[in-house]
Amino acid sequence: MKNGIQNITPLFIRDLATPNPRRDWTAAVGASIVIGLVLTLYSGWTFYRVTTGSLVNTSVVPTKPAPPITTAEMEAIREIYRVRESRFLGGAATTTTADPRGASVPKTGDGAPTTGN
Repeated sequence: MKNGIQNITPLFIRDLATPNPRRDWTAAVGASIVIGLVLTLYSGWTFYRVTTGSLVNTSVVPTKPAPPITTAEMEAIREIYRVRESRFLGGAATTTTADPRGASVPKTGDGAPTTGN
């Protein structure tokens, strides 16, 4: 039976099954060099395509310009921000607001809020 399997198996497969350090290291280094060359060439090709603009399209899409603003409109905008700035810096304390609880809390006849008994 052993002779039958050896006759069917090709010679190069039988050679690969036997350890041969020189052949194995040569194959490993050769494969590494080929893979390194392929990666280097691919990286260079990709870099070339990016720098020439054929891979990534960086063309500027023309847009419509914004409508012009008149001097009067600009002064109105500045005045809005001046008012906001004055309210922020010191005028916030002068703003009065109603107590939101006043309308929603029922009161008794003497003016005190009712308790939920």
